[in-house]
Amino acid sequence: GVQVEAGKWKGLKTSNHSPSISHLFFADDLLLFAKAYQPNCDTTMETMNELCCISGKKINLQKSKMFISPNIHRNLAKNLSLLCGISLTQDLGRYLGVPLIHSRINRNIYNGVIEKIQKKLSSWKAKALSLAGRTTMIQSVSSSIPTYIKQTSKLPQSICKQIDKLNRNFLWCDLEGRKKVHLVNWKLVCKAKQEGGLGLRRAEDQNLTLLAK
Repeated sequence: GVQVEAGKWKGLKTSNHSPSISHLFFADDLLLFAKAYQPNCDTTMETMNELCCISGKKINLQKSKMFISPNIHRNLAKNLSLLCGISLTQDLGRYLGVPLIHSRINRNIYNGVIEKIQKKLSSWKAKALSLAGRTTMIQSVSSSIPTYIKQTSKLPQSICKQIDKLNRNFLWCDLEGRKKVHLVNWKLVCKAKQEGGLGLRRAEDQNLTLLAK
């Protein structure tokens, strides 16, 4: 924070009027943001070394990754990588199932979410549970697996419809090899209990609510 305030550490801005971002903490992970030029890189590493001296901990450079914008000349990117001792990468991996770096949002990014929901709402669980049990299971899965993603991204409608379909089929045991009639319209099922529904939520509605939050 001191280096940023002194103007020695130039962070990144998401827009012309946004505050400068220098770092973000995610549980035990740390993301550092800095403009790609040598003095900035020197300041960043000096700050991290100072932090290591104070805390008694050491940075594992082999497990660290450096992502530099494709707009930066490759020779400069390689020089900054050598200066820091951190290897370059085009993929920073995922955080809670969400790719940290991705291009245009499409359904392929969220296919992993669909697969996780399918595993949780398996056919043997549907057969073993009552209607009330299946309702509780849907609420549990819907409020755990995709919640972080729904808080950070506007999901494609196709993904929301797929999630709703998985929930509907599980609720009515309309599964492979065991087709069932859906006795109540999904819109009614998703109404509050005092309004005659089961209190379940449509994926798109939950997504918009969490984004607003």
